[in-house]
Amino acid sequence: MSTFAVQVRRRSSDRWGDGTTGPERTVEGCTRWPRTSDENTDRADAVTTGWMLSAPVGCGITATDEVRMPDEPTWWQVEGDPQPYEEAPWGSDWGTDGGDWEGVPIALTRTKG
Repeated sequence: MSTFAVQVRRRSSDRWGDGTTGPERTVEGCTRWPRTSDENTDRADAVTTGWMLSAPVGCGITATDEVRMPDEPTWWQVEGDPQPYEEAPWGSDWGTDGGDWEGVPIALTRTKG
C-alpha cells in the first residue's frame, strides 16, 4: 500500500468568536480508505462523505484540525478525537509486517449542499 502526505491546519476562534485557521503543516506516511456517505433530503440536499485516514503515531492531528488530501483542493473536518491504534483493524491480516498495524485512524467528513 503506497503512502502519501496530507496538509493539516488547526481551526480556532479569535477573541470575537470568528473562525480562524493556523499555519499549514505536512504529515507524511498516510493511507486512506472510504467510509459511507449520507444524503439528507429532509430540508435541503446535503451529502456528507467520509474517509478513514491512517496517519503515523505521533502525527499530532486533533479533533480541531482540518485535513487536505493531495488530490483534492477542499479541506476535510476531523470527526472525533483521534487515538493511536496498534493492532490490525477488524482482525484483518494486512500490514507491512505480516499483519502488524500501527497508526492513528482518523475519521474525516465533508458536507456539501
